[in-house]
Amino acid sequence: MKRDTNEMLGRWLIGLLAVMLSGCTVYQQYGQGAQTHFDFPNSNVTPLGPVKVSISGPGGLFTPPFMTSTDQSHLFQAAVNQVDGANLVLDYYSTFIVKEFWPVFWSRMELEGTAAKMEVGSKPLN
Repeated sequence: MKRDTNEMLGRWLIGLLAVMLSGCTVYQQYGQGAQTHFDFPNSNVTPLGPVKVSISGPGGLFTPPFMTSTDQSHLFQAAVNQVDGANLVLDYYSTFIVKEFWPVFWSRMELEGTAAKMEVGSKPLN
């Protein structure tokens, strides 16, 4: 009887381990926007070219992470830093991907858009 119990417990643990080690994507969050930073009403915005950035996001233990405004700011700044002279990114798509390798969760943040330069104009606003 004891051998059957140990064998059954061993099989159960192997099955549990297989489920725990099968890492998978938990969820993906997509977003899009017109611009990453504020542009002044009398500014001249010049597109500089396409930009694509992917950075590691927050992680977690037993609970999945969430994208905060600070994480989003880091993503925007990483995209702007890829192109010399860029101040903002126009017409962007962002992705927040969470994966798990139970009980560990990690994430990846991606952004794709058009880098642009903004110069504040000197004409008066009416």
